[in-house]
Amino acid sequence: MELATDFRLRVVSLNVLTSNQRYQEVLDYLHSADADLIFLMEIDSIWAAKLESLKLSHPHHLVHSRADNFGIAFFSRLPLQQLRIVREFGHGPAIGAYSTPSIEAHLSMGSRTLVLYGIHPVPPAGFTAWQSRNHQLRAVADCAAENGKPTIVIGDLNATPWCEGMSSLRSNGRLDFRSAIPPWLPTWRARSIFAIPIDHVLCTPPLVIKDRKVGPDLGSDHRPQFFEVGWVNE
Repeated sequence: MELATDFRLRVVSLNVLTSNQRYQEVLDYLHSADADLIFLMEIDSIWAAKLESLKLSHPHHLVHSRADNFGIAFFSRLPLQQLRIVREFGHGPAIGAYSTPSIEAHLSMGSRTLVLYGIHPVPPAGFTAWQSRNHQLRAVADCAAENGKPTIVIGDLNATPWCEGMSSLRSNGRLDFRSAIPPWLPTWRARSIFAIPIDHVLCTPPLVIKDRKVGPDLGSDHRPQFFEVGWVNE
């Protein structure tokens, strides 16, 4: 596998936890990570205000705060063709009242274009929520198959690598972990014996995940994930 030497993309995603008040630690980590793209979840109005300084280093941004745990924010230091909130994926509405907003970003890096989806589906707590999570993950997989562009999916997916929801996301064979680094490093409740991996990054060819690290404790019940994306020459 030969990687393009002129392609470098570094990304961080983190569920900050709405009630977490360690704002400066989160900001310090995000600045030190030196990421091109940052996707954050559980953003309320307080967190939105605390993240203002990121707009200086990452001038392309979209912050969608909410009073519940499903506000999101995206920051890019790379120019974007398009950046928007997606409320419904796929060809039908989400099941029940469990639709959650997602980020869709289109990037051009030289002659290469790619799409990033930042998503945070509901936890599968109960049958309807379980259905809704699976529906959203399957719909994102359909979008990745239909858009015809290399695609990255990141976020707190509320899905382990071996659950049915993840099978939905990987169902059409395009989106996958595509990394030599195993996807089962715990990211949620990492201080507990019940820690599980539910924060992930998947991509489609010719993208690969060259590096992935689970970050430090920043006061959230989730750990940040940092990853570097490569492009395979065909």
